[in-house]
Amino acid sequence: MRLLLLVLLLATPDGRAVDVPPPQETIEVGVSGTAPSGLTVHADLRDEYLRGLPIVVEIALTNNTAAVVKTPDLAARRHLVHFQLVSPDGKTSERFSTPPQFDTGGEWTIAPKATRSVLLEVPSSAGFALGDWKVNVMVGDGAQAVVLPAQKLRIVPPNPVAGDPVWEPTIEHNSGALVPWVHKAKEGYDLYVNQYAAADGSRLMAHYRLLRSPTPLDPVLSRGLPNAARSRWMYWLNGADEVRVARLEGSRISGVVRPLGTPWPKVELLARGVSDAAGNLLIPLWIPAPKGPGGGVRVLTMTERGAVTYRVVAELAQRPPIAETGVDANGNMVVVLGHDRGLDVYRLDAARAEKLPAEGARAWKAGDGWTNVAAAFDVLPDKDGRAGGLAILAVQRLPGVDPNPAQLRTLRVDLAGKLFETGAPIRWAGPATMKQLLPAGYAPFHYVSVEAGVTSFGASDGAPILLGKLPEAEAWPTVAPGGWRLRWLEGAAILAEKVVPTPK
Repeated sequence: MRLLLLVLLLATPDGRAVDVPPPQETIEVGVSGTAPSGLTVHADLRDEYLRGLPIVVEIALTNNTAAVVKTPDLAARRHLVHFQLVSPDGKTSERFSTPPQFDTGGEWTIAPKATRSVLLEVPSSAGFALGDWKVNVMVGDGAQAVVLPAQKLRIVPPNPVAGDPVWEPTIEHNSGALVPWVHKAKEGYDLYVNQYAAADGSRLMAHYRLLRSPTPLDPVLSRGLPNAARSRWMYWLNGADEVRVARLEGSRISGVVRPLGTPWPKVELLARGVSDAAGNLLIPLWIPAPKGPGGGVRVLTMTERGAVTYRVVAELAQRPPIAETGVDANGNMVVVLGHDRGLDVYRLDAARAEKLPAEGARAWKAGDGWTNVAAAFDVLPDKDGRAGGLAILAVQRLPGVDPNPAQLRTLRVDLAGKLFETGAPIRWAGPATMKQLLPAGYAPFHYVSVEAGVTSFGASDGAPILLGKLPEAEAWPTVAPGGWRLRWLEGAAILAEKVVPTPK
């Protein structure tokens, strides 16, 4: 009986048993040594680095003694850290920062059990050749210097196997893009985050390795607020019933990766999570029913203090084919769910993160046989005395008719989900495969399909304009100022980008 129960808990809605991925544990890396002063010196050298990108090493000094210890300030005196290298062809060299003409000194005062650290780039390491290297790190000067044990490392081509190149115009215009991605290492999976320039979305400013996992992971970056662009969350599924979350401050993990075990035997990520105005992390989940295709939509809510609740959104006969999220003008999470009965809009008040149902309304009711197959929305600002809301773009099809016709429908709803404007349906003999919908507030909107490329519809007459073909089958298309933008992961550049202007 217990075995039968276990099989049922680990089954799909139609009863098929599934393989549950094993749980993940992060792998610690680096080498350590003890200085004559009693400080423990740690360098987070890894076994693998990427060709064409600089090697960045964190040097951490921890005071394990019972007394205060003074040591050179490595942030101000970086030249006191030397990297002794042996290249793949056996040549030796030593790299260190250029010393100042006059060393003015400077010390760290480290209390017992405290740690001070600094990030250092190995000079000219972006040009290191592929292959196996050996490195010794020497920290300090004179009698207080410590040489850490030799570490072997490999320089390899980037091997991206997962990533989240999402585009958020309001944030990126101010601070540039953050793109999490996963490199398949020889042993395990390295999670990186890249930071790109605000003015040039394809120019890499910095890259940071966040952690190594022994098993695959597929990271998602939460949607953020413009005034909190550098405080975001990253999360991923771990096994069948656990979500792991990590807070990003800038381009580093703040604190530890936190495992959140859910109260269900199986959960699925339904749509992109958001960071709301109160600093809460909200992640929509689909909870499959024990039997049949039905289930429930819940929003995992974690407050800044770490309290976790699961807010009820809806109980549905099947997983909704359409699920989109965003943050409204007041900093509250908005969830749009589309199904055969229509489009529903739910709002989760940022000031009420306790376990309460979400507030929902049906923005559009299906009729005349048309069913929703795709939808997306954009936040509308206040305009002409009217409060803002949402601009929803939906693709609908007429089942059972050959050829299968389609139409695009525009809806504008207020923040409570009440419909206040709807555009005339645009009948469309387009391709069957829809890749992305790109509503753009009050401006013309775009749709993207694999077959037709990117097409723009004017807000007034709805006349379609083909903007161009997709250069990459796996590209992530998004609206950009004055046109549309495509991003995809590739090779050493990691993130490639193409911007095409909208025809005048």
